[in-house]
Amino acid sequence: MEPAEQAKKSRKPTRASKLLGRDPKSFVGSTLAEVREKLGRPKGEMKSGGEKCLLYDKFTVFSTDGDTVSHVEVGGGEVTGRARSPRRRVAPTRATASQASTIRKIADGGQRIDLKKIIVPGKITVVDFYADWCGPCKRMGPQLEQLARSDPDVVLCKVDIVNWNKPVVKQFGIRSIPNVRVYDRNGAAVGTPTSGLGAIKQNIERAR
Repeated sequence: MEPAEQAKKSRKPTRASKLLGRDPKSFVGSTLAEVREKLGRPKGEMKSGGEKCLLYDKFTVFSTDGDTVSHVEVGGGEVTGRARSPRRRVAPTRATASQASTIRKIADGGQRIDLKKIIVPGKITVVDFYADWCGPCKRMGPQLEQLARSDPDVVLCKVDIVNWNKPVVKQFGIRSIPNVRVYDRNGAAVGTPTSGLGAIKQNIERAR
């Protein structure tokens, strides 16, 4: 037996490889019910619009239609299946001073945030928790940005959660996205977290 072959045989499989098999794509195309049957109950389950994901120890199983597995995200952020690999975030081009102060983005890998530092005193702060892979977030984002640009009282802060395993998700108890929260001029929360544009506008009016 060659040393390389012996090393391969002696290498113990990780828990994720035991569950997913050698090819993580093996679950793509299966139903979420089949995944639960094979792997047992997940430690968490999230939904965003019609999208769902099942949270296991070393990986997350995603379904864009709420029933069939579309892709699998393994430990370090590797995405397999039909979904695109995460794109590297490109530094934004220089914006006008008013736009830069009206819309801010926090993309630090889903770490915990200090709410006091992102709320703007004297302004109504809208905090949008989102992710690049979230379809409803992509539809909501431009509407919130337009709202912030057209209302001088409003500042929009967009927080990228990255995925459901990140600290910021646990910090704010986020169970679905988009998850939008409104804070008044003194930093007090107004209303409850919502994903509806109408409810967001109502909370902004209450915060004036």
